[in-house]
Amino acid sequence: MDWRSWFPQKEKYDIDGREVLVINKTSTDFSQLRDVILLVCKTEKMAQHFPKLTFVIKPHENLDIFGWTMAGDLIEHKAIIYLNSIIAQKKEEKNYWRSNIAHELTHLFHDSQTHVIQHNFNTVQRLLTATSKYKYDDAIVRELLLGFTRKIFTEGVAFYYETYTAGETISFNKASFEKNYDYSQKRIKIVMLGISAVIENYHHKKAARELIAALKKQLHIEQYIAGFYLVYAILYVDHNTTFEDILLLQPFEFIKKYEQCMNLKGLQPVISATSGDGIFDYKKVLATLTAAAKK
Repeated sequence: MDWRSWFPQKEKYDIDGREVLVINKTSTDFSQLRDVILLVCKTEKMAQHFPKLTFVIKPHENLDIFGWTMAGDLIEHKAIIYLNSIIAQKKEEKNYWRSNIAHELTHLFHDSQTHVIQHNFNTVQRLLTATSKYKYDDAIVRELLLGFTRKIFTEGVAFYYETYTAGETISFNKASFEKNYDYSQKRIKIVMLGISAVIENYHHKKAARELIAALKKQLHIEQYIAGFYLVYAILYVDHNTTFEDILLLQPFEFIKKYEQCMNLKGLQPVISATSGDGIFDYKKVLATLTAAAKK
């Protein structure tokens, strides 16, 4: 264990009257990352919303996670972003970290406006209590589906803003819209194949659990990609809606807003909440799951 985890290095900065605290829980010098943190806090409008921001640099065993926020901090109204020191040692590009910090900053700002991440956490906890009467696999799949449906929103807006901050081109034209729509259709159809495989093998415990594990990984990836597409589609179709407007919605409001936009275009929604119109419809998938569990 790195001794810095017990005696972290703390640096406090004042940026335009706002406090920025950088806590390094490793023995590695991350001065370049610190400079990026300070740049983001100076220039990003979302950062300027918080009178105090804390950044904690520490290792995370999952190397797919570059940064994260914690529901417990949000519930206590603490604006804290954690950055994975293991990845920071391997990736030093300033633009990479700027966009990824912006991703986590979007989560903080998003929750400060609507408490959406706190609501997600509380909703999942209620679901776990409610599904305690179900078999283990049934409860796990229900949690995955609910989490996916809600994180399409929270991770979608964060991934969209991350992409925007990274300077990648987001083209709002007919060709790009159609390309994004076709690509999203293909990916969600693959998700539905994964869900169908789980349901078909529901009563074969070993096979079901292997398929559930695969579905979990699949949904984790798709919540970013599908979420990005939904944000993009709303902004492309509804010129009166801004990114800031989207942040004020709740997860199912977000999905229904997307459905309305698809209806205006005469297209089938890729995702739907309860209408039954989408390739993936949360209510319809749950009904299919319930029917399979009763067999």
